[in-house]
Amino acid sequence: MKSFFRVVGSVLGITILGILATVLVVWVYSTFMAPGKPLNEYKAFANVAGPWVSVLVGPLVTYLVLRMATSRLEPAPSQREALWIMGLYLTLDLSVLLATGTIQSVWLFATISALGRCTAAWFAVRPTR
Repeated sequence: MKSFFRVVGSVLGITILGILATVLVVWVYSTFMAPGKPLNEYKAFANVAGPWVSVLVGPLVTYLVLRMATSRLEPAPSQREALWIMGLYLTLDLSVLLATGTIQSVWLFATISALGRCTAAWFAVRPTR
């Protein structure tokens, strides 16, 4: 049962931290780079910046969350748990992308982000020598 909560908590952590990273980028842009613009411009910026943040910050967030979630486990159980975490996260991410009818260019970013996140997950749980 602990493992279930750790997996779900990790997926929620990865998702929430990714959203917060995008919100932070948009806040910095709206506060320091382009203050006083209409709301539509900030929404447009968020639509452009979101995929980039996912590609650039997503793997780091994934690495840190998986490292924290699996640090006390032995190598084999940590790898198994990382597979569950990434499988659930990628299923959730794919479901959201399919449900929102994203444009074609976002799929490229989503694929690159998923590859980066999976690589980060592998580094987070690989056995040290």
